[in-house]
Amino acid sequence: MEPTSARKPSGNFMEYLVGGKPVKEYLEIVKLPLLALIALDVLSFFIGLLMYIPLLGFVFSAINFVTGVLIFLTTLAIAGFVGYSTVKKYKGDLLNASVAGAIAGLLSGAFGGALSVVSAGLGYGLRMGNIYNLGVSFLYLIISPVFGAVIGAIFAFIGGAIAGAKTFGPASGKMEQKTESPGTKT
Repeated sequence: MEPTSARKPSGNFMEYLVGGKPVKEYLEIVKLPLLALIALDVLSFFIGLLMYIPLLGFVFSAINFVTGVLIFLTTLAIAGFVGYSTVKKYKGDLLNASVAGAIAGLLSGAFGGALSVVSAGLGYGLRMGNIYNLGVSFLYLIISPVFGAVIGAIFAFIGGAIAGAKTFGPASGKMEQKTESPGTKT
């Protein structure tokens, strides 16, 4: 049987190899962090909707800025965690950590971009926004996944380096979750 890194994809996207690992392994790694990122996107969406409340929009606009910064910093920490767990829990290298972070950032960015369009559309529909906001949100829908992937890859790389990974490139075999047995160190 051929090693994982030499396996040819069967046409199924989940089987394509990236950094020597199938995409489905990366999705398993980023599943919980991605749910956390999506929850942050939903929180940001609802906080952003508060700006459309008449007479209080200015106050909520300032709150939205502060929470936006906090959510962004939390997103960076989650991306770092993705890289850290890829190395520690799944025995990946720095390339695997970067790819996992990029996938998490790409998917989270796409979801956040879609919510931005919905938010701007609601504001425009309620006549509290303008067509400019709607246009900018469509631009955000395009830019956000790319930006999310780049930032996710960079901070996951940093998280992987903190976890102790020293190599950058496909390792042989599959990423496997580490299991510790009593009396042994992994």
